[in-house]
Amino acid sequence: MGAAPAGVPLDSKEALVSVGQLTLGRTGLFFFITGGALLALITTLNALFIVGTKSLLMIVQDKLLPAWLGRLHPRFGTPHVLLSIIWIFSVAGIASGFSLETLASYATLGVLIIFIPIQIASIRLPKLYPGRYRRSKFKLKGIWLWFCPLVGILMVLFFSIIILYDLKSPLKVGSFLAFIISGGAYYSLRKRYLRSTGVNLENLLKNESTRDN
Repeated sequence: MGAAPAGVPLDSKEALVSVGQLTLGRTGLFFFITGGALLALITTLNALFIVGTKSLLMIVQDKLLPAWLGRLHPRFGTPHVLLSIIWIFSVAGIASGFSLETLASYATLGVLIIFIPIQIASIRLPKLYPGRYRRSKFKLKGIWLWFCPLVGILMVLFFSIIILYDLKSPLKVGSFLAFIISGGAYYSLRKRYLRSTGVNLENLLKNESTRDN
């Protein structure tokens, strides 16, 4: 505050840039814009890459994805195969011609939809894993065990419908729905393949539940 007259930021659509033009000079303004953009991208991508691969590693552990996808780098200990695939899909998304707003809507929808099975799992937790539920410090009991997850599911559906409506284009909505359907188809095919190799996903779940209790 006080770096420029109050009218400068108030009358400008890019207040920080306008103030920078008056106070930093050409070199300082270039460093401010370029450095700010790079740092914002790096910090955001770092968080996304760290979080984004964790769920995929769990899927690999559950045998829903081939084990080689979860291979860790011998030096850095990072899931370099998964990170490379995420990078390839990110570049493909940018090259697809869809706007960044559309890609952001897809990402938001993906995050929202993930919470539906999580809410359902929270309802089934006391029955499937009574040992873990019993040892948990925080428990939902009675009507709250159903009420809270159901409210969460309704909120996910509500905001998902808003985002889908905001996309407006049948092509954009259809592309996202096709992606979701392809995931269900892959799960069915993977499940069938594992069964042909003698691995039954349901039995794995039952064995884990038995060990837990």
